[in-house]
Amino acid sequence: MVQSIIKNMAPKVFDRSVLFVIILTIVSSLVFFWRLGESSLNDWDEGIYATNAYEFLQKPGLVATYNGSPWLEKPPLGIWLNALGFKIFGVNNFGLRAVGGIFCVASVIILYFLIKKSYSAGVAFVTSLFYVCSPFLILPHITRSGDLDEYFLFFTIFLFFLYNNFNKSKLMFGIIGVTGGLAFLTRSYIAFLPLIAISIHWFWVGQGEKIKKLVIMWLGLLITIIPWHLYAVYKYPAIFWSNYMGYHLWKRISVPIETHVGGPLFYLYDLFLISSWPLTIFFIITSIYLLYVVMKSGGEKEKLWLVWAGVFVVSLTLTKTKLYWYAAGLLPVLYIGAVPALRNLYDYLVKQKMKFCQLFFVGILIVAALFYADKAWRTINSPFILPVDKISSFMTDNHLDNYKIIVYKNEESFYPASFFQFKVIGGHELEYVNDLSKIPFSDNIVVVTKFDGMKEIMSKNVDFKWLSDSIYTKYMYKKDEISFVLTQIK
Repeated sequence: MVQSIIKNMAPKVFDRSVLFVIILTIVSSLVFFWRLGESSLNDWDEGIYATNAYEFLQKPGLVATYNGSPWLEKPPLGIWLNALGFKIFGVNNFGLRAVGGIFCVASVIILYFLIKKSYSAGVAFVTSLFYVCSPFLILPHITRSGDLDEYFLFFTIFLFFLYNNFNKSKLMFGIIGVTGGLAFLTRSYIAFLPLIAISIHWFWVGQGEKIKKLVIMWLGLLITIIPWHLYAVYKYPAIFWSNYMGYHLWKRISVPIETHVGGPLFYLYDLFLISSWPLTIFFIITSIYLLYVVMKSGGEKEKLWLVWAGVFVVSLTLTKTKLYWYAAGLLPVLYIGAVPALRNLYDYLVKQKMKFCQLFFVGILIVAALFYADKAWRTINSPFILPVDKISSFMTDNHLDNYKIIVYKNEESFYPASFFQFKVIGGHELEYVNDLSKIPFSDNIVVVTKFDGMKEIMSKNVDFKWLSDSIYTKYMYKKDEISFVLTQIK
């Protein structure tokens, strides 16, 4: 009798889903928080968002500001969340990124339950692990950053979770719409794509007669986003129409802005194959599997994944401005489709008693898993350090914190992120100078310049002392950025 009670209770007490969730929480926390504050801020976006959040703390408002002026590139919810991180953890790199990290961890857990509803706990666990360790996911701008895509990813996964798991009531469709609205208030127009995918799927699976639910969903979206837009257009009409609507909507769609160009296969070839080649494999497996299942049995969940992927791929391909982080919302569904396909393939090999093929198949998966784990670990354990941080650390180590920093003919090394770290986080006085005669050599100063600027200073017979030969770094695909540091001897 005792054994019977234990047997009946065991599945409830020791449900493996609990174990899976604990493991996923630990792994995702490691991926998204390990050495999070040690990397330099990214130019341009992260530096801009840091400034937005800091200025919101100084002067809260419904419209974000940048250097004191209205900033209408995006709605403000993501900026407010970043400001919350500053408020809780301090004005530093970790504080800027911490709230986004929390959203990332939560999105992995929600993804697990989204997949578990459609397949099994095991498939959901493996899929979520591959997702969280994806080399593409932890690229700058997407996660481990003060950018806004972390929030968009969370809301995207959450609204698909709500739709897939709880799509029976009109109230739930209203909540889905509100969730889409929150996604819009963090990442703007791209947030339409998940709701478009849901609408297409709803008609595809024969629910068109229940169109009221979709109407409620879209009303939920509009109710969430309209108040802020009305305020913004009333308060700053010229900036709203020219910048928010004109430049950041229509122009991004119609022309490649800011040199962000790419062909029709940008996301498949230029991005996935070159930068993160396993994604191309997952993309191909997912596409073939979903099309096969839909054509053979018309599976509703497979239709949802197919529409999710299709809406993002078609929309991003047609959009002329190409940026790799635009594809962030596509990433979860690549794994949602690929892992069940691999599971079915393995079951087929077992059924056919093809033992060698089974071993070969498992070996490939182990190699892929090790590749993902190694790539993820090397990324999170190797924070990139730009010259601005090296210079700041050098000044602190040499007790030069009260020295004024003169940036001489070196503005390209001091874009918004570098400026924010020096001026706000470091508390240094910073001045840009392009005329040698305007450098105040009589003051306690540190001059940050490059080789040509250094030669000019030396030609003036200025009595200075080297602080460092050179401070340089190599970041991502950029060339080496080199800065020379000098100090004046009084």
